[in-house]
Amino acid sequence: MTLALALLPLALAADIDLAQAPVVGDGPQSITVVLTDLPGHVRPEVQHLGLGLSVDARGIGQDARAGTIRGEPRRFAHIQVVDKAKTPPAVLYSGLAVLPDQNREVMAFKYREWTDGRGQPQQMLTRVPLVPYTRVEFARDEVPVVLIGGVWATLALLYAVAMAVLFTLKRREG
Repeated sequence: MTLALALLPLALAADIDLAQAPVVGDGPQSITVVLTDLPGHVRPEVQHLGLGLSVDARGIGQDARAGTIRGEPRRFAHIQVVDKAKTPPAVLYSGLAVLPDQNREVMAFKYREWTDGRGQPQQMLTRVPLVPYTRVEFARDEVPVVLIGGVWATLALLYAVAMAVLFTLKRREG
């Protein structure tokens, strides 16, 4: 069961390749923005307002699009995602992102559309936790940890069963 759970992120990651995301800018830190559940009429552009860089998000599989911006390491980034299909471009997300990793950060957003109280269609992106299919590199690193944990859990269970059997045998003798 533990092995199946450990391999689940790899199975989900099969159709998404973050390496396909277009890259703009230079520097040691990369910020990849992954957008999911986008309808076909949305043409997203990811902007890093602090660096003045923007990149069109392209398809990376499974109804997901992504774009990567490289720059000098920083702890915060003002990220904005706009829909270039509208005139003027509609802002789907704008916010200050905390970047815990100075080398590589992956942010995931989900597209939401609804009708407001006046009957006007509204849309926005909401930030979501990193879902398994956006964690391609990280999922491979976690498999050995999960396997080692499973081995230790199995050994502990075997020890408990052995102690119970010994206790039962000793009780019958006495």
